[in-house]
Amino acid sequence: MIDWLVSFALRKRLVVAMICVFAGVYGYYSWTQLAVEAYPDVADTASQVVTQAPGLAAEEVEQQVTIPLERELNGTPGLTMMRSRSTFGLSLITLVFRDGVEDYWSRQRILERIAGATLPPGLTPGLDPLSSPTGQILYYTLQSDSKNLRALSEIQQWTVIPALKQVPGVADVSNFGGLTTQFQLELDPQQLMRFNLSLATVTNAISANNANAGGSVLNRGELGYVIRGIGLVQTLDDLGNIVVSQKGGTPILMRDLGRLKLGNQERHGVVGQDDINDVVEGTVLLLRHENPSRVLEGVHAKIDELNARLNRDGVRIVTYLDRATFNLTYRHPKKLHIASSGLRISEDPDPGDKDAVVTKYQMAQPVPLVTFALAPFQRHADTINWDNGAAPIPLEFNSLSSERKAVNEKFILQEMSNSVRYFNALFGAYPYPAFSAALHPFGFGQGFPSLLMIPSADDGRKQTYQFIAHETAHQWWGGIVAWRSYRDQWLSEGFAEYSGILYTGLRESRGAKEELLTQLRNSLKDPPQTLTGIGKGRLVDVGPMILGHRLITTKTGGAYQTLIYNKGALVLRMLHYMLSNPSTGEGQPFFDMMTDFVERYRNKTASTDDFRAVVNEHFAKTGIAKKYGMTNLNWLFRQFVYQSELPSYEMQYKVTTEADGKVFLTGTITQKNAGENWVMVLPVRVSFGDKQGMGSVIVQGETTPFKIPLPAAPSKVQLDPDRWILAESVSTKGN
Repeated sequence: MIDWLVSFALRKRLVVAMICVFAGVYGYYSWTQLAVEAYPDVADTASQVVTQAPGLAAEEVEQQVTIPLERELNGTPGLTMMRSRSTFGLSLITLVFRDGVEDYWSRQRILERIAGATLPPGLTPGLDPLSSPTGQILYYTLQSDSKNLRALSEIQQWTVIPALKQVPGVADVSNFGGLTTQFQLELDPQQLMRFNLSLATVTNAISANNANAGGSVLNRGELGYVIRGIGLVQTLDDLGNIVVSQKGGTPILMRDLGRLKLGNQERHGVVGQDDINDVVEGTVLLLRHENPSRVLEGVHAKIDELNARLNRDGVRIVTYLDRATFNLTYRHPKKLHIASSGLRISEDPDPGDKDAVVTKYQMAQPVPLVTFALAPFQRHADTINWDNGAAPIPLEFNSLSSERKAVNEKFILQEMSNSVRYFNALFGAYPYPAFSAALHPFGFGQGFPSLLMIPSADDGRKQTYQFIAHETAHQWWGGIVAWRSYRDQWLSEGFAEYSGILYTGLRESRGAKEELLTQLRNSLKDPPQTLTGIGKGRLVDVGPMILGHRLITTKTGGAYQTLIYNKGALVLRMLHYMLSNPSTGEGQPFFDMMTDFVERYRNKTASTDDFRAVVNEHFAKTGIAKKYGMTNLNWLFRQFVYQSELPSYEMQYKVTTEADGKVFLTGTITQKNAGENWVMVLPVRVSFGDKQGMGSVIVQGETTPFKIPLPAAPSKVQLDPDRWILAESVSTKGN
């Protein structure tokens, strides 16, 4: 069989080539359609049969609804498990099918079965939306300064929910909170006795008079008139004008029997948000197997469209579990102080408690989250004066007296000011009204919008410079631009790690920067930690960065920190080189790209693909792209973000002088521990005494020859001496 396939491929080369091209095009198309989810849906095929039985107690629901349905559903093809729950007015039956059963097929079998169940009159079982446990993709509330809760509920039911359901990929929109409006008649027993009417007579009259009717067509000449009987109750007056009976030829109307009013169904709970005790909330459910990113784009577009219409009536749809602005009020013992995200507005004694203080902060910029610390802080303040002349902002460090570890508050304030001004120049404007930090008793740091949590520090070492700068960089990477899912965490931690190293190189020395980078490279070759000790292999081989926190297992301790932080920083360093001028090493195009990325996704979430698109746009203008005819860096992302190989490079060269006197650097570069089609652009430094020149070579596959013209015979040749490229080892051999 194999011989025939090889023979066919050699004889029909055009056919094989067309098949390969088609497979490649289809593969690329499939990759672009791949759904990216923060928490992929791995749930079994399941459905729920929901039956509302108003007024029935749990025991009656179980006997009259749940058990008859379970009997009919037993034996459904593919069913592996069935469980039920009966509560007041509600029957819920969950059915789980074996792996591989198609959703729509299983739901059709369920509908066929429940149609045969005998239930009390008026009860109709139905199926839950075709969503999944991870399908709640967006939450929102309706807010208004002029509309009451009833009006907002009607807008939710008749405008917002139907519009959001039109978005492709939305399975359903669930409503929580609000009021369900009813026309209510509070009957007067004295009036019923006066007119000798029973309750059944009243309810029958309402039922008989609450409908429209068709009366066919009345023809007059060439015209036809459609006859309709209009009886549907639309207002309280319509309900009040219903004739219940007559007495002595005088009609007895519904309004004669009691008081008519607008009411609502009995409420079993409310939804509150922040300081609002009663709101109308909606949850958008994702249709199973749909791409959440694309569906969310459609939902956000529909919300923008709805807001444009509703704003005219003073109503707005506000999404939450998203970025927001905050007004924060803390009430705490007066011996303690609050350190919080945002700008401190006031700190006053509590009028109702002489031992308490009320502290208020405000965050007027949209942020993904805020936090605070409470302790007997000693506040140390300064001011950040921006180099570009922007308005100064307050700088504060909340310290604690400690007998065990020294804290140099002046040093920490200085490093916070230096690093935030440095990144402000590199990545774009710092947006928050203040910048502060609080001492916490842990050996790690955390960077939140406008607030850092850092351990004690009192010495000027490269590790300290890098640490404080790393947490400061989170104001941009994680604060201004948030990562979209676990696959994109390196956009925060890897970026902050490399930013901290760049700052350290400026703050201390280039040698300090190189030492930190070397530590990152060496960490990739460390073995993982397990529950019983040191594991086998290397951390770099555990998996690609795109796995994010899924790199963490009991057998791969240290993989998350090493790959997301360290490898992420080294990948960003490669992009730094790819966007720089290969001849001069000038790196401003890289920082222009990073600033552009910040501005495009300011106060938004970004994915790895979003970042790659920005990189590609800027890379196409660079010298490396023009030299090698490249249009993007998709290959670099594929090799280092989506794969886990760590290649090695060896240059073997010689200097030759041809008959015409021209000097050439020739040789080969060997690429090991990489895929067959692995591509890389490598920098080459050529020294001529006390002068140096920079160039580059492109390698693909295991061995690549090169020939570079030189102005004279060099004194030294080095392959990537600054280690811009992520590799296990780089060596140069030659004359």
